[in-house]
Parts: sequence; structure tokens; C-alpha cells
Amino acid sequence: MAAAGPNAGVRQLTTTLPHRTDITRPAWWRSLGLLLSGNGPDAGSPFRAPPPRPITLSAVQRQYFDDNGYLILRGFIHPHTIAAARLRLDALWRARPKDLPVVIDTFIGTEKQQRCFFPDADPSARTHPYKISDLHLHDETLQDLCADIRLISAMNQLLDESAVVMNTLLLEYGSQQDAHVDTHDMPSVTPVKKAAAWIALDPATEDNGPLFYYPKSHLLPPHRLTRAGLPAASAGMQQIIDEYQLERRDLLVEPGDVLIWHPQLLRGDSPTRDPKATRLSLVTYYATTADVAPEDRIDLGGGRTLLRKPQPVIG
Repeated sequence: MAAAGPNAGVRQLTTTLPHRTDITRPAWWRSLGLLLSGNGPDAGSPFRAPPPRPITLSAVQRQYFDDNGYLILRGFIHPHTIAAARLRLDALWRARPKDLPVVIDTFIGTEKQQRCFFPDADPSARTHPYKISDLHLHDETLQDLCADIRLISAMNQLLDESAVVMNTLLLEYGSQQDAHVDTHDMPSVTPVKKAAAWIALDPATEDNGPLFYYPKSHLLPPHRLTRAGLPAASAGMQQIIDEYQLERRDLLVEPGDVLIWHPQLLRGDSPTRDPKATRLSLVTYYATTADVAPEDRIDLGGGRTLLRKPQPVIG
């Protein structure tokens, strides 16, 4: 089958998620019966993490991010939260609810690569690289993960403004994507007021395609990283790596570790040595309130804010 275009078969949907306390869960959510984040029948489950509280980054941590373009927070996400996310994903693949309007890219990197809605995906797609976009808008377990109040408070401090969850990508395998910067396909009104977080839900090892990144690459002139345009980005990036003698580092982490990076940090995914080795992770992109009109925000309380609608998914 030929690879589908970036928007093939994708219907136009508008997400109108109300305030968190007004959410009416659809039938498929209730039928799963797994680890809901609200006051459902599973309240008090041994998998539930203790209530998180905001954190204060040290001056050293903030300076390190400014100087190097990234920050690693070890053991940052509670194991119970990770267990809930993994069980939720298993349940969704089993149920594949027909009224779940999220987009999935399947069979990434193969001739079968296709974009469709999650309920329409071939069940075998789970055994190949895929990514699910903006599941957090429909699933409180993922929402609590990307909008963890400790993570939001860290973003607030690194951005010096109130952070907003813009979009998420859930990946069960390494993407094996070449070195790139986020501002190629996710421009921002205020580019320096944007950051991303990669939350490890599996160990990242040399076998399952760990992330790699180039410290201090965010300090290069932005035009040097964007001049080639997306189609020619890989060759342009390698020229920059060679010219500036950038040092590559691989991200070998444990579940619960978090990598936060600047949008201009040069990074990518290593090739996967073992095709069957999973590397479950949640990637979340954050901007500030300057990028999001008040009517497009969802207030979760506790200083946590989401963009109301899914981001356009670029192929």
C-alpha cells in the first residue's frame, strides 16, 4: 500500500472539552474501569499517586537549562502515575472505542505508513512504530501526566511565564527521526518562550533507540537551523553539527525520568537495534499564554492550562 498523504482520511473535528469538573465521560471511558483520575469507582486505588505539589527549581538548574538547552529531572514522575498510563494505553488498544476522535500515525517509516483515527487503525499497528496525537484532550490519565503540577511549575520557571500544554505525542517505540529542531514544524509567536518535555514510561536503552541531543545547540543563530526548510533539514543539520563540532549525547534513562528541552535544541532518535523493544514515552509541548487566546484555553485548576483544541498534525 502506498503511503498516505498527511491528511488522508482525516475528518475535521473540533474538540470542545469543558472545564475539568464539568467533564461527562463517554461510555467507553466508564466501561474501561481503569484508574480514572477523578473521584470515580477506582478512587483510592493502590496505583494512584499522592497529590503532587509545585516545585521550585534551583538557580543552578535554571542556569543549566539556559546554558545547555536542556534539563534532566531524574525520577520525577511517580511510579504509580506511570503504571496508570501504561494500563490506560493497554485498555485503549483493547477497546479501540469508536467515539475516540484522536489521530494516529501508524507503521511509521514503512510503505504502509498511514494517518487515520485511532478507532480505524489496524490492530497490528501496535507492533510497529506509531504515534498518537493529543490523547490528553480525551483521557484524564494522560492529561494528569502532561499537566502534572510539578512539571507545569518547572515550565513556568524556565519560561518565566505561565505555561500552557499545547499538544502531546504518545509513542510506544523510538521514532528514529533524524536530528531536527521543533521550530521547523511548530512555530511559535514567541519562540524562546516555548519548551518540551519527554517523559520516559519505559527504560531508554541502547537497544530501543534512545533520544540523542546536542548540548548548547540552542545558542546557534535560529536562521542557521531553519534556513533549509523541512524537506532538506537532515542534510542542513549535519552540516551544522560538523561546522560547530557539536557533541552528541544519548539519553539513557529510567521510567519516570523527564527531559525538558529548548525548542531550538538539536535532537533526534537513534536507530532501534531490537525492533520488538518498546520505548513508551509521552512528549508534551508547552508555550505560554501569549500564544493562546483566553477563549482557547481550558483551566484545569492549580495553575494548569491546556490548549482547548488539537494542534494541526503535520505529516
